[in-house]
Amino acid sequence: MNGRTNTKALLNEIQTGAYTYGRQHARRQLEAAYRIVLTNSVLLSPEIALSNKFKKVLQDQDFQQHLVLVAIDEVHVVSEWGQHWRGSYSRLALLRDLIDRSVPWLGCFATLDSVMLTEIQELCGFDPITRIQRTSIDRPDIRLAIRCTQQSVDTFDDLDFLIEPVKAAVERTAEENSDNMAREAFRRDDLATAQAIVSAHTRQETKQAGSGSRACCRTIPKTVVYIDFIKLVEAAVHVLVKKLIQAGCSKTSAFNVVEAYHSELAEFDKRSISAEFAKPDVEDVLESSRHRVIVATDAMGMSIDNPDIRRVVQ
Repeated sequence: MNGRTNTKALLNEIQTGAYTYGRQHARRQLEAAYRIVLTNSVLLSPEIALSNKFKKVLQDQDFQQHLVLVAIDEVHVVSEWGQHWRGSYSRLALLRDLIDRSVPWLGCFATLDSVMLTEIQELCGFDPITRIQRTSIDRPDIRLAIRCTQQSVDTFDDLDFLIEPVKAAVERTAEENSDNMAREAFRRDDLATAQAIVSAHTRQETKQAGSGSRACCRTIPKTVVYIDFIKLVEAAVHVLVKKLIQAGCSKTSAFNVVEAYHSELAEFDKRSISAEFAKPDVEDVLESSRHRVIVATDAMGMSIDNPDIRRVVQ
């Protein structure tokens, strides 16, 4: 539920249980057949949760009877955002006056220091003796690598490793193209042209991938590079695109490979970039994502769910 869908009709459907406890007969049949308990979720922002419109939903007795849990995901933003940016996060405790005290509350987070934990307990209205359940954050599929910068930060030369796979792929593609052209000349008994092609390829310092540029660029694993300031994001994109062109990629492919993502982009552009980046890599290069590197501020984070992002550079 968001600003676009926050309508009177939807609120009425939520209040009357269309999404949470409707179709009870069918629900009981499924639960009995599969020996499970079915639950539904109403996902909404703190601004909507605290609005006067939604207050009427929360005060409805039938809705209250079917409410089994109030969950706050990424609960650290209550402190990080609530006190400086989105004030509604810091007022979530007000919801406790509208919800039956028997309904449990759950806050989820990946990491949280003791100072922020105390702040969140107060802002969300958790009792000081609330049970804290800690689990291991070990993720064997994730590797953390720390590198010292070797070059001046504003040159972005330390990001050269991102395009190294492309350089090697361009070399291979250019050599294959040259070999194919030379073979074709030999078939025509045009030995002079074949020798000229081989010689030109040998002398050429910068190889060109040509029509194979997109395939070469796909050798970059999907990567997000986080940079603090929008101006630096744009500068980094410009440098990386230039390096790709110098490596032998076509301009079209280079401009598609690296994209900027920040709060000043139009919503349409953000959605387009996210949708393209979310495309899975498949055997057909043309069906795979053209975007391989997203240079972003922290505007790219919440609600981003790409299962095949292989690297994050901070």
